[in-house]
Amino acid sequence: MVQDVKTESQLLDILKKQGFNEEIITKAMQGTSSRCLDDIIDYIEEYQKLHKQDPEFEAKEKKLEDDIRKKREESLKNQMYLQKLREQIKADQQEREQMARQKIETDVVKSEAITDFGECTIKVRYDGRFCIMHFKKTNTTADLLKKIEADFGLKSFKLFLVHPPVEVVASERTLEEIAPMKGFTTSPDAGFIFGGHPVSGSHIVFQTELSVLFVNLRPFQPNHLLVSPRFPHKRLEDLSKEECTDLFGSVRLATIVLSRTYSGTTIGIQDGLHAGQSVHHVHVHVVPRSCEQIRVLLDVERKNRSFVEMHEEASYLRSLFADAHRRLLHGVQADSC
Repeated sequence: MVQDVKTESQLLDILKKQGFNEEIITKAMQGTSSRCLDDIIDYIEEYQKLHKQDPEFEAKEKKLEDDIRKKREESLKNQMYLQKLREQIKADQQEREQMARQKIETDVVKSEAITDFGECTIKVRYDGRFCIMHFKKTNTTADLLKKIEADFGLKSFKLFLVHPPVEVVASERTLEEIAPMKGFTTSPDAGFIFGGHPVSGSHIVFQTELSVLFVNLRPFQPNHLLVSPRFPHKRLEDLSKEECTDLFGSVRLATIVLSRTYSGTTIGIQDGLHAGQSVHHVHVHVVPRSCEQIRVLLDVERKNRSFVEMHEEASYLRSLFADAHRRLLHGVQADSC
């Protein structure tokens, strides 16, 4: 049997003429999801039969509809609240990030202009600020505290070493006697401490106030260089903005020098234990490459070199870096280095 399907307006007109009110007709169309006249009439008759059997049927149905409506309204309110909460959290996070950026950009305190590196470089942190200071090994802890007082404008403060966490007091003890600071020497002859490992000054190719560039003990190939911050930060995220800028400026200088001889460089950072970091002091590998050396060298192929081999390579590269750095300072293009 072919059902006679009609539009909603046609159904309303026909059923109203048959004595049905619009509310029950609309309910029947929603309940059947049909536009067939017979289906609508069957639904209405069944609805009226149930209504006669249970006088409270209509009240129960209305209560059910009210409950459903209230749940929908409550769900909508919850969704609106969650959306506002997400927006507020996002706005708060953006504000904190903006404040942190402003703090980094405005609260960095620098010591006086440095004409030479000296023998000890000490990094002091206070209230989110840091100051890099330079001393002789023979300077005392009293000299250190006086300079901090002057540079930070503090009248009363306590100074502690990072490791071990002991207080530094004004005395005649020299800075050389304070064990953790021995790793911060910057004299070209003294070298520096790389993650607990001493690096000879004769193996250092180039250094700035904040970074050191030196030859690798176990290179992938000749002229494999390491660039490291002077201070023993374990992770890249620990570097200040100034240190990070200086570090990658030194990496760029290394690529300029190596480009004289090689057609490319591989630059890599293993940031953290699970990234393969074996020396827990941030460092960037700058490995020169050419078309004959495309294959990746396995770690097992790397062997320790002699002290003399590293000294000879560093001596050769040191002169190249000095010349390249001089040219960059005077605005000479990299390709003319």
